[in-house]
Amino acid sequence: MVYLYFWPIEQYKLFTTVPVRLGEEVVYGDKGFVVTAKSSFQTSLSFIYFNRPFIEENAGLYWKITGWYFLGAMLITLMLHQVKQIMDSVGTVNVFSSANVFRIRLLGGLFLFDTVIDPLRWLWIKDDVIALLKKHYVAFEQGGYGLWGLLSASFFIGLLLFGLAEVFRSGLYLKEEQELTI
Repeated sequence: MVYLYFWPIEQYKLFTTVPVRLGEEVVYGDKGFVVTAKSSFQTSLSFIYFNRPFIEENAGLYWKITGWYFLGAMLITLMLHQVKQIMDSVGTVNVFSSANVFRIRLLGGLFLFDTVIDPLRWLWIKDDVIALLKKHYVAFEQGGYGLWGLLSASFFIGLLLFGLAEVFRSGLYLKEEQELTI
């Protein structure tokens, strides 16, 4: 966005998905955003920057969405770093260690946090998105994230990782008992 603000390019897109149901696809090419209904309560908003005044008019929403992209990128980077550290210890005597138990629990917690990112993001940008849709007279019905929205693959992977952490904790206990026996 900073690059676009100082060095305008012809077109730049920013996507987000929100729990809003639209009757049909709405395209506002001259206004700088495209709204596409994908399913019942999942609408994909594509913000296309054409000119500087539109960016300045809706900059708060774009910065909020961009901030969530950075949060997601940091979350993925942290997850990959933990996986790399665990994989580096595989095949060594330190595979069953308290550090790996902590890393696996951290990975499980990060996956569970990933489950609630979308509802939190929606709470953060909801007022701006609704104001933008109302401003351009887009008919919509607002939805939300229910229990089924939270029961995603990330949720179950997080639970499995907590179970795996307990297996590693038991392995660490058995390893310590074996060392004491010798």
